[in-house]
Amino acid sequence: MTLHEQYIDLGWALVPIPPGTKGPNQPGWNLPENLVTTKEGCEFWEQKPQYNVGVQLEESKLVVLDIDNIEYTKLLFAEFGLDYDEVLDGAPRTVGKPGHDKAFFRAPEDVPLKTHKLSWPSRENPKKTETVIEFRAGPVQDVLPPSIHPDTKKQYEWRVEPTNIPPLPLPILEIWQNWGVYRTELKNACPWAQKQLPAPAPKKRRTKQEEKGIIQEYNDKHDVEELLDRYGYLKVSKNRYLSPYSESGLAGVIVFPEGRVYSHHASEPFDSEHSLDAFDLFCELGHNGNMRAALRAAHRELDPAPEIEVPALPPKKKKKKNEELPEYLLQVPGILSEVVDYYNATAPKSQPQFAVSTALAVGSVLMGRRFISDQHNMSSLYFVNVAKSSAGKEHAKTVVENILEECGAEHLIGPAGYTSGGGLLSALIDQPCHISVIDELGKVLESTNKSKNTNKMDAQTMLMEAFGRLDGTLRAQGYSTMTLTTKQKEALGIKKVVHPALTVLAMTTPETLYAAISVSAITSGFIPRFIVVESNTGRQVSRRRGPSPGLSGKFLGWARECASAHADDGNLSEGFGPETPPSPILIPFDADALDLLDGYEAELIKRQNALDTFGIAPLLGRTREIAHRVALIVAISCQHSCIFAEDVKYAIQFVDFYARQTVKKVKSRVAGSEFEQICKEVLEKIQDGGERGATHYEIVHGCALYRAAEPRVRDAVMSVLPEDYDIDFVTIQNPKGGRPRQAYIQKTSKN
Repeated sequence: MTLHEQYIDLGWALVPIPPGTKGPNQPGWNLPENLVTTKEGCEFWEQKPQYNVGVQLEESKLVVLDIDNIEYTKLLFAEFGLDYDEVLDGAPRTVGKPGHDKAFFRAPEDVPLKTHKLSWPSRENPKKTETVIEFRAGPVQDVLPPSIHPDTKKQYEWRVEPTNIPPLPLPILEIWQNWGVYRTELKNACPWAQKQLPAPAPKKRRTKQEEKGIIQEYNDKHDVEELLDRYGYLKVSKNRYLSPYSESGLAGVIVFPEGRVYSHHASEPFDSEHSLDAFDLFCELGHNGNMRAALRAAHRELDPAPEIEVPALPPKKKKKKNEELPEYLLQVPGILSEVVDYYNATAPKSQPQFAVSTALAVGSVLMGRRFISDQHNMSSLYFVNVAKSSAGKEHAKTVVENILEECGAEHLIGPAGYTSGGGLLSALIDQPCHISVIDELGKVLESTNKSKNTNKMDAQTMLMEAFGRLDGTLRAQGYSTMTLTTKQKEALGIKKVVHPALTVLAMTTPETLYAAISVSAITSGFIPRFIVVESNTGRQVSRRRGPSPGLSGKFLGWARECASAHADDGNLSEGFGPETPPSPILIPFDADALDLLDGYEAELIKRQNALDTFGIAPLLGRTREIAHRVALIVAISCQHSCIFAEDVKYAIQFVDFYARQTVKKVKSRVAGSEFEQICKEVLEKIQDGGERGATHYEIVHGCALYRAAEPRVRDAVMSVLPEDYDIDFVTIQNPKGGRPRQAYIQKTSKN
């Protein structure tokens, strides 16, 4: 098979070129009817072997990077953070003249491209120009082997054979599509003839005189490069940065000599019409454009509160490594980060973990019924914030209600709990999408367990069913109507809710929660539906309250849009009842995101198998599903049209941290009987002691259940632990002399 016939097999349209030239000269040569597209047509070159051959790019669905100066092109690419060899990697390449290169790529579908040429002043003679690179596309042609170059009189050769035609790299496509925008920057990239243009005009600010002073002082102490580095921008050349939001991989963020930064990328959080100073970046990237929040934060940084001498406190016990909360889990990606900041700024007692769970709960209810993934999951989540009494749990309710009221979504605020299944159903009939903030969930569970109250048990059953019916229908059961109000009885005339969207944000103390949780509450699936966010931050002195920060217009607009989104026109907010839900907007997962979830599920199965011994494997039964929902919320918070791997990664990290924490707590504190609870309480005390173990005195004074138990029960516990958990009673010599320590230790770790 001849080379010409191989080109036909690739689907290329060929052009006969007269001998000694690099292009055809007859009129209409590039019209489809004048091109060679069959193997029979290749007989032309058998009859006239002296003719050269070219490929018409448009009909062959090709584009070409025609590099006239490899050295200059490498300098150009480096300025934009691109590696020459990586850009051309895998592409078919021809060479016809030393110092030149030509790469062929598959033309992007439905993206019309035109031919563009870039020239720079010659390094040797600045009065002359040299072509650096040509971006070739459309009804033009490029010469192919085995043509003869008219200057070198040698054959063109394939540097890389055309066995595979890769797509055009995204950074090159970005430049090509926006040639008018990048043309000046491409010319200015010439190191020996660079002519910097002034930065685009700054955006006008409406600020008071004292605020201008804060901004000026902040800019005096910070520069834009420091801020870009802080927020994850990567410096690739003297004045260019690659944005963490870039979808093309092109370093399009420019720092101008006057200390301002500019980017025309639509993916940036800031606008592409103005240049920004350091404070602008601090405001846009650190506070989602909330000027008031940025001014307050800048003022705190520039004028910190004076230090107050307080009595020294004993050092805190160092947390175990696996209990430390990663820093990235103290924020939510995207615009929901403003809820986290709002919570933290207004909280009388600092509880940063609850700020995150509250932000996700706000996202959960705003998106309820209105968004769905291609894996048939929607956004509704159940949270329980766990902390000591008087530690600041209650602030979550204030934040949720303030935000929903301010964005005009009061209709999403539901009741503070449910006394029966019928009451829950009627609440959903009245408000098919709502959030319930439940105080002291542990006491509710405790009351239900002790009284065996069937109405409360029905409420728990209905809560569980509502969790799994997000894309389905929640139907009424055969409830007695004797205890129902007139409104509830009327509501039950409607016997189903299509796409119920219930978000629960509950609060409790660890003592009441774990005392009320039984193995049956786990195996029934009630507790596994909750993300249990337990804070290690104990009681603390309340902070003095300052002016309450507002929410930005950008966030409020986004919140209203979420709460009224619709698959048909995206802007319907009324008229949807319990049986007529809005058509949800589909947000698909990309392949990498699904791969992450599949891998996570495999890991969860291994852990469940290990937990079978304790009878609590169902704790992880809903974890993957919950991660799905968190990923959907994060994707919409980041205003992604698809759920990407980065969204899923955060969701898995968030859900998995609290799932592990809950498993550990449940293993040590929850049991099916009072005796087993005492055993687990003592075991946890011994394990916490590590190599030092725990003395009997420490166990008595550190384990409330054991201390209250009768002597015969204590004896039984101490006889069971050595057999079931490899506990041993040992004498530990004091290396410094003195009295030895007699303690219980665990010889091998079984937690």
